[in-house]
Amino acid sequence: MTGATRRSSSPAAPSRGLAHRYGKWVIDTEQHETDTLTYQASWDHAELRPGEIIAVSNPGKALIRAGGRIVDHTGLTVTLDADFEYTEGETYQLMLTLPSGQVETKPILAFLDARTVRLSSAFSAEAQPDAVWTIKGTDITPRLYRVISVDETDTNIFKITALFHDPQKYERIEKDIVFEPLPYDRPDKKAIPPSNLLVRETGYVTGGQTFHSLTVSWTPPPNTLVRGFVVAVDAPDGESFVVGSTNETFMELLTTRGGTYKFYVQTISYTGLVSDPATIEFEAVGPEGYPIPTVTDLELVDDPTTSNFTGTDLRVRWKNNFALSANGDLEHVASPHYSHNTVNVYHNGTGALLRSERITSETYTYDLGSNRADCTKLGYATPTRDIRVEVSVTDVFARSSAQVDRVFTNPVPQAIAPSYTVAASTIFLGFNQPADPDYAGYLLLRSKSSGIVITDDPYYDGQANPLTIPGEPNTTYYFRIAAYDAFGKTDLNWSTEFEIATHTDSVDFEPPAVPTGLTATSVIRADGMVDVTYTWDANTEGDLMGYIVQIKEGAGNYIGFSAPSPALKVTVLPTTLLTAQVLAYDTNGNRSNFSDPPLVYTASRDELPPAVPSNWTARGGFGLVVLSGDPNTELDFSHYEIYQSTTDTAPDAATPATLVASSNQFFVTDLDDELTLYFWLRSVDGSGNKSDWSEGLVATTVSSNVLLTTEALEGLVDRTSFATSIEPPGIGNTLPDLPFTSQTPKQFFLTTDGKMYIQKVDGSGWVLTTSTTILDGKIVTGQIAAGAIGADQIAAGAVTAKNLSIRDFTILAENADMQLGSTVGWGSGRERTHPGRGKCLSGPDLGGSADRHDYPRREQHSRSAVSPESASICPRMSGPSVTPAPAARACVLSSSTRTAIC
Repeated sequence: MTGATRRSSSPAAPSRGLAHRYGKWVIDTEQHETDTLTYQASWDHAELRPGEIIAVSNPGKALIRAGGRIVDHTGLTVTLDADFEYTEGETYQLMLTLPSGQVETKPILAFLDARTVRLSSAFSAEAQPDAVWTIKGTDITPRLYRVISVDETDTNIFKITALFHDPQKYERIEKDIVFEPLPYDRPDKKAIPPSNLLVRETGYVTGGQTFHSLTVSWTPPPNTLVRGFVVAVDAPDGESFVVGSTNETFMELLTTRGGTYKFYVQTISYTGLVSDPATIEFEAVGPEGYPIPTVTDLELVDDPTTSNFTGTDLRVRWKNNFALSANGDLEHVASPHYSHNTVNVYHNGTGALLRSERITSETYTYDLGSNRADCTKLGYATPTRDIRVEVSVTDVFARSSAQVDRVFTNPVPQAIAPSYTVAASTIFLGFNQPADPDYAGYLLLRSKSSGIVITDDPYYDGQANPLTIPGEPNTTYYFRIAAYDAFGKTDLNWSTEFEIATHTDSVDFEPPAVPTGLTATSVIRADGMVDVTYTWDANTEGDLMGYIVQIKEGAGNYIGFSAPSPALKVTVLPTTLLTAQVLAYDTNGNRSNFSDPPLVYTASRDELPPAVPSNWTARGGFGLVVLSGDPNTELDFSHYEIYQSTTDTAPDAATPATLVASSNQFFVTDLDDELTLYFWLRSVDGSGNKSDWSEGLVATTVSSNVLLTTEALEGLVDRTSFATSIEPPGIGNTLPDLPFTSQTPKQFFLTTDGKMYIQKVDGSGWVLTTSTTILDGKIVTGQIAAGAIGADQIAAGAVTAKNLSIRDFTILAENADMQLGSTVGWGSGRERTHPGRGKCLSGPDLGGSADRHDYPRREQHSRSAVSPESASICPRMSGPSVTPAPAARACVLSSSTRTAIC
């Protein structure tokens, strides 16, 4: 470097020679190793570490494709996924990634064709299809890079950053040997022109003036590192000129006019070579060559099938249609010729223009606020509900389409059908509110004489519903009623005139008549439920207020329902036995007696069978089999029937069930050891319909004659397997020495004689526990006092799984990994339900009383040394949960050179 110096800061060197060497390394590195590489890969590069060397074959830099993924590898023959341009007289080697993740390199004996190579010796293993390959030789070699960092940027995606590595660096610095540069690229002898030239004509507006332009685009040559492109053109007037150069793959020629244009595009390679021009001719037509755009499909956004809009705001949309090429067809597409749309809104009743807007979208909203403001400005009392919308589109050439219009209407709320009751001289009037999003209230007209005129002032204007109307006794009133919305109170749907007569104000203690004619009918719904409809004779008394219906299912309690008219519908399960009775009450609160006798009715029977049980399994345990599967979620599901057999002969529809289960988990107990059983299940609904039998299940019970031996306990029982309140026994071939410490176990199992010892009370030594054989069935729960039997009174080997009553505690499952879930049913001819709970044995210590406690099921299976395998333990007895460690992902990565395709 001339005219400047650089000072290097290096660690303190013991000699001038070492400092000189350090400086040479720094200078050479900054001169030759400046290229940084970044790429992404998957698990094949997950174990890369900073400092490792990778080989990269980049066709953009090498100016040749020398890498990819293989198609096939058989013996000495490898088929590549692309042609390789080999040179006669040069030697080549194939680098290939093997299934182990290692990259091996073998000499290429011959090219059978441009994609098939034959090796001089075989790889250590055959590569799989899509394995990465690259070729290096005397005229081309991949660049080497040293890994700087590896980051997992996304799931299973790793970002690799590396710095160029020069393998000749050491010899050049330390030995002053300068080799010929490695052939990292194969320079082109001739530049390749671009391909796929395309010209598009568009219009644009600048400074309020409309112009035309032509855009030419192309595809760059493959496997070529280019410096740029040069574009020239022959214009219609005979003028030829260079448009310019660019690094992009397109160029725009502005302010064009109609006529023939011929474009020339040349490639400038990285080495400065210029290709022959690629050419294309294009006939520019100017704005006159494009059809005028159109507007179609003007419609409501919320419901395109109608012209009636609901709510307060009118929301419309349409399609703008343009031609993408000269004399082309009009299409609903985004076009560079689009300028804007013009929307005109008219009062359809008078034809007056309410507003005109210029917008740049294909949707428009005319809200109620704008409607009211526009109408007020023109002197209208209310916003209009009949609106005519007119839309046109304009292109960049200032040409507008024909106008498209449509009338949209907000309907007046539907007519009201009121209901009423009379209490003395007071009228209670109500109705079902119209289903109109912009409903605002109603008008009520009242008169003592018939012939109400709707222009009269209303008796009531508001939203109260029901409405209390005081009146005079024994007077007939005439009414008309109409709902209105946010658009105003004109042109409403008025009801016909109706009359209501009031009564005397004297107190009435006379109850209405008892309803008669109570009957019931039922209809089965699509979901399997049954709609039961009760009807009875209407009470015609003038002061009747309504009815109360009481209904009960089976032997249950009555439930009351209010009914304003003589009909009531309820929904029940099929074949439900219902009992119903009805009474009437008047406006003074007087009630009749209930109809007698009550109506007894059975809902219709469902004829559709339930679904076949699915995803059921059978698992064998100690003296039992557990059946479980997906629950039946049908509303009228009743129970499961189970057929149990010692053979695999499937039952038919007439085969009776041997067991019944009410839930999706069932236990069959009191079974012999190593007994193989076969099971089939079917669903039954409330109507007695039965599904087909399920696929057969098979399970084998586990041998319960398993001794809890020393070998089974060794390594399984430790202090972490028990709660802190329980002292585990010690195990070994010699008794612990005196004196006893806090770490000495209170009990100790001596493996040499198979006996259990306990500490003497005075701490002077060990004493053998007493061993007693207990005959089956000779001792029951009532004969054992609390705390009478502890672990120190049970001799080694005296208790096996066969001696334990498995029905009273959590099951010791097959292979000790049986996760049972909620215990909800037991077999052996009876059922007991324990939703979401199980049983276990627990106590303050191993020698404590065997109290039974319900406990919530644990979602994670804890382990403890209770059997040769493992068993489910109560939370109060268990220590930290032990779960299997997840299998480690095997990722083998060779320290040799890797291959990456960029």
